[in-house]
Amino acid sequence: MKATVIHEHGGTDKLIYEDIDNPKFSNDEVLVNVKTCAVNHLDIWIRQGLPGKALKFPHILGCDIAGEITSKNRNFPIESRVMIYPGISCGKCSYCKKGRENLCGSFSIIGGFSNVHGGYAEYVKVPLRNIVKIPLPFSFDEAACLSVSYLTSWNMLKSTNVVKGKTLRVYGGGGGVGSATIQLARANGAEVITTVSDERKVVLAKKIGANHVINRTKYDIVTEVMSITGNGVDAVIDHVGTNTWMTSLQCLKFGGRMAVCGATTGEIANIEIRTVYNKQLSIIGAYLGTKAELIDMMKFMQVKKIKPIIDSNFRLCEAAKAHIRMDNNEHFGKILLKI
Repeated sequence: MKATVIHEHGGTDKLIYEDIDNPKFSNDEVLVNVKTCAVNHLDIWIRQGLPGKALKFPHILGCDIAGEITSKNRNFPIESRVMIYPGISCGKCSYCKKGRENLCGSFSIIGGFSNVHGGYAEYVKVPLRNIVKIPLPFSFDEAACLSVSYLTSWNMLKSTNVVKGKTLRVYGGGGGVGSATIQLARANGAEVITTVSDERKVVLAKKIGANHVINRTKYDIVTEVMSITGNGVDAVIDHVGTNTWMTSLQCLKFGGRMAVCGATTGEIANIEIRTVYNKQLSIIGAYLGTKAELIDMMKFMQVKKIKPIIDSNFRLCEAAKAHIRMDNNEHFGKILLKI
């Protein structure tokens, strides 16, 4: 089969389009013919490599996967339209049995630092329990947007109790998590403030539902948030890391909550501890969500008629171009690889 593979960490030149053997799968696994795989920042981090994170090469990236079943199994007919829940867990521990598999001690992500090959390929094998049927309103492209950015956003909105009447701030309104958060939070009745990097994205963020959009290159974020709200927001979604943690805490009102799901600008943050306890703030980590939460989120999106925001499509052999687009922050919504 054709696949885009990395044989070592590094730049986009390390993404090699080549022929490799089809996956060999067991009775508890399913072979999926990949139709679409979305690009995530996780793919960038894995390609570049992170300190202390070991990876077995060669490796295939890609955790947002949609396609068709091609192997016999006990749950789904051949050619079933499916998406893949990207979390790999033991399936046996108390957390897994309670449907909280993202708390499993062995939890990892398909195509991530798990040494489990991902969806930058014509075929992928996954445990049968990771298969989710694509609801009829969603295409392969739309389904491939949901398992990481949208699910993580859904998880964070739940943990921060962002409901009708609440105010929320999210970074990067044009990114996968940012655009997903705007759509889901607005559909739930919240008031959304987002930041973007240029005037084109100001227009686009407002178009998908953001109440207030701050061009971070022109305005001070904390000043603008306080001008809009008077006393800060109820919740902040932070997927940026080092550069934004203190700003996030300053934007919160007393008793506010910050949900954290990424570290694009770095993993080490310096914060004023006094701000946390004086304002009685909560900091909550989010790592994807559960398979049950993914299914619940899709039902919510069906009811609210929410369609994922798609930025662009690339062929599998053009994965390097897709990574460059994300690296340069040129996208608004999800970048897809068509297999």
